[in-house]
Amino acid sequence: MKTKPSKKAVRIILTAASVLWLAFIFLNSALDGDSSSAMSGWALEFVQSVLDMLSVPLTLTEHFVRKAAHFTEYFILGALVMPTVLMYQSRRRYIISIPVCLAVCFAAACFDEMFIQARVPGRCASMTDSFIDLSGAAAAVLAVCFIVAVKWRRSKLTEE
Repeated sequence: MKTKPSKKAVRIILTAASVLWLAFIFLNSALDGDSSSAMSGWALEFVQSVLDMLSVPLTLTEHFVRKAAHFTEYFILGALVMPTVLMYQSRRRYIISIPVCLAVCFAAACFDEMFIQARVPGRCASMTDSFIDLSGAAAAVLAVCFIVAVKWRRSKLTEE
């Protein structure tokens, strides 16, 4: 017989995971320009080698890799924050979780750009990056909403 983890335990785990991921994002943003470029260069080489190995005729740029990293970091943040917020809402009020999650992620993105990256040597703030971050979070919110809707529908069908 499987035992379900308590709602409180799930809340704690999701909240901790969200905070840790946000700390990871902020730590990456605190890297100076040279370190950040070196990391982007490594990521570009890695992804390009995978594409070449798969015979995908595509040449990536460092600019594309940097923007994709923004999107991905905040996609993961949104995928963590959305279920966290959902855990604090009743089923009837879950729709409120969507704007709350997006607001949290966008506030984090703006803080990241305006108060961290703007003050790091070799880096600069970019509102464009904040909107790329928001789009990553929004994509995650849509994915989580789809998964939750399917799960709720299945549980409703098994109850009948």
